Amino acid sequence: MNELEGFIKQQRDNSAGYHIILGQQWRRYGEKERFGNPLVYAAFEFRMAIERIIFELYALIKRLTDLDDKETENLGRINNVILKIMEIVESHKNLYKILRFNAILFDQNKGIRKKLAEPNIKKLKKYWHSLSDYCHMQIKPSETWSNPVFVSKGYELLNEVENYLWDLTVTHHFGFFEFDTIEPEVLELADKFVRSEIDEDALKMRLKILAPIVESRFSKRYNR
Repeated sequence: MNELEGFIKQQRDNSAGYHIILGQQWRRYGEKERFGNPLVYAAFEFRMAIERIIFELYALIKRLTDLDDKETENLGRINNVILKIMEIVESHKNLYKILRFNAILFDQNKGIRKKLAEPNIKKLKKYWHSLSDYCHMQIKPSETWSNPVFVSKGYELLNEVENYLWDLTVTHHFGFFEFDTIEPEVLELADKFVRSEIDEDALKMRLKILAPIVESRFSKRYNR
């Protein structure tokens, strides 16, 4: 079985990691010779990975455990999922601050080597649209698939997107704190940070001060 047969015969999955790896395989297969078809297939898989990452972020924020049929239909498009996230966090600014708070809080655990991913929704959406240019009908072949510049730029885009998706899902942990499990003093800091009443340095300092108190409560709660 050659390299191509090896991955096109795989059973399809719907995880972000699966789409990233398959997109990576298509990209590697076609990049050297600048083949057009693998570029399209890689672009499609990376788009699917982006959709899955944004959906998983929504599920984590909402603590979603199940979906009914109606909600499944509404979440079938990337823009709808982003709108659902915005309904919860109210703005891109708030989302950025919440994700940044999560990353800082996660980083307080010195036993964990990886840092928490901070997905940039605007960047992911921009990549999704850029990849779409290689998945839809092209009216002028001389300016697209018959143009080496168009194809080369496509592979440059694939590499850029792949690196970013890899960073989110492999280099970093992908997760989200359950806010109802966080101590009230820490939750208050989160609120102040999101509302820009304190900056990152102040947040880190106060979390460091609170750490012994939180650890003591945790020990008493779970070591009875």
